[in-house]
Amino acid sequence: MYKRIRGGIAVIKRSITRAKSKVGGDGSGPKTPAMRHTTIIYHSEDDLACALENQVSFLRWYIDFLRSELAPTASYQRHVTSLKAVLRIVQLEGDPGKTWETKDDSALFFGLFGQTWSRVLLDLLMDPFDDVREAASAVLKLLFADKRYEMLPRKELSPCTALSNFLSLADCLASLTGRAYHADGVARAFDLLHHFSDSEAAQHALVSDLISNLEGKISSAEQDLAAAVLEAPTHGLFAALRYVNI
Repeated sequence: MYKRIRGGIAVIKRSITRAKSKVGGDGSGPKTPAMRHTTIIYHSEDDLACALENQVSFLRWYIDFLRSELAPTASYQRHVTSLKAVLRIVQLEGDPGKTWETKDDSALFFGLFGQTWSRVLLDLLMDPFDDVREAASAVLKLLFADKRYEMLPRKELSPCTALSNFLSLADCLASLTGRAYHADGVARAFDLLHHFSDSEAAQHALVSDLISNLEGKISSAEQDLAAAVLEAPTHGLFAALRYVNI
């Protein structure tokens, strides 16, 4: 469905350009049936403009609908279905062989992914379900890596800064609750931070900090195991090291 929508918008835009290039440039004249199996639709300019408006409106509604399905109060089924659709869409848009690219794609599609998207996806890293956390991480990795998406105000905030800010809150939550899925969410955030670090030295420093933190918690457990279970859980750090080394 998505490929048909994006492909249809590209074809209609080409058709409008052709209609404007006719003699007179107003698209007037007798209407002729649409010709299938071509990259041009032979209708009047007014009809094409109406069809384009409908296609664009539906595309924008659909992307907004997928985002609304990621609300924290939505069910698991809505979360995972929306994430799988978004992941596939972002993969399709990243394909260099796609046939529907136009000069207006920034406003048409990429600009629809704003800061609200980054917020809901980061929140889903702490979701109780593993496949939701995994899909959210995969989508964030693709979106943050592609500068065409307006996920962050890039002049003020980089993916590393956004992830660091998120980690400071997520790590506190994981320490307070001790829940395995919170720890896994923190681990996935560390993996994203490692992936988007500015340099190899920054990546090494992050891993070194993880190891140092883990050693400190193990040392606490050696002194007082009962207290360490509640105050110094280690499963999130082990998971982070595993994700970073994948």
